[in-house]
Amino acid sequence: MRLPHASARNVRLRPVRSDERPTPARGRCHCPGRSDQGSGSVLVLAVAGVLVVLAVALSLLAQATVARTRAQAVADLAAIGGARAAQAATLTGDTAVDACARARQVAAHNGGRLPACDEAAGGIVSVEAAVATVVGDARATARAGPRR
Repeated sequence: MRLPHASARNVRLRPVRSDERPTPARGRCHCPGRSDQGSGSVLVLAVAGVLVVLAVALSLLAQATVARTRAQAVADLAAIGGARAAQAATLTGDTAVDACARARQVAAHNGGRLPACDEAAGGIVSVEAAVATVVGDARATARAGPRR
């Protein structure tokens, strides 16, 4: 059974006017104001923004790690300097030597500061060092003195 339809002989083609739009393809809308053009640019900008935020976060993490390492080095060196001063004072009998003052000098020389310093009996010095960073202070503690 044959369905009635226009044969090639019966079809008359006419020119398409510029204001006429072709029938939209399945799943696509050619409606004014609802175009997909430019959506790729927006997607690229969004991905670039996410990458920039990720890079900044990783940079801050790396800076924090470096600052923590520097703070630990400052604390270690200050504790050793303070313990050495305390031991020298014990050996020479000089009571005017302040181990924490020497530890503060060593910390300042290495780019840090000591919020806390404690000199215990026997020349043991415990310090807390801080190094300033962009987001705050990196802190570390150390203890030095003779082995018991």
